[in-house]
Amino acid sequence: MIKFGTGGWRAFIGEEFTKDNVKLVAQAVANIINSENVAERGFVIGYDRRFLSDKAGRWFAEVLAANNIPVSFIDKFVPTPIVMYKAKSMGCAYSACITASHNPADYNGIKVFIEGGRDADEIITEKIEAQIATLSLQEVISGDFDVCVERGAITVINPMNEFVDSIIDLIDIEAIKNANLKVLIDNVWGCEKRIADGAH
Repeated sequence: MIKFGTGGWRAFIGEEFTKDNVKLVAQAVANIINSENVAERGFVIGYDRRFLSDKAGRWFAEVLAANNIPVSFIDKFVPTPIVMYKAKSMGCAYSACITASHNPADYNGIKVFIEGGRDADEIITEKIEAQIATLSLQEVISGDFDVCVERGAITVINPMNEFVDSIIDLIDIEAIKNANLKVLIDNVWGCEKRIADGAH
């Protein structure tokens, strides 16, 4: 059973976190978006560095695009706040990130965001669960990722520099430069590795 918690849906990879279940969640979200007539506001999808995250992001995008929802797909792993930032700046009613947050590496999941790039509240996640409960795999409408890109239903984006610039605008860079700080960063397996490595 697909059940959302406080930080989204999280499940053990290969047991509950499967291609079929990711597509069921995507179809449920697509149904809600279309029933609320907010498809034209688009949908941002991002993913982290976990196993299957990149593929799951594509599966999710394929379903939304096939349901006539314009998708902006972040083409490389990113920290979750970048997805939230981009969704807010684009005015999306809904968006999502493929991530299990702080859960162990054997888990993956989906965080759904609402207006303003905020975490979906219990009212929304209960709506998604109710939709999933009525769906069968045969009802999932999906397409091919590359074909969807070719016809413009999915747009590949990279908002990394835009996000970093928005943070720099809030910081006194000169004060930091003049402080002669020595900073050590250990990314471990985190998505911010792209930022620290300068891979914008």
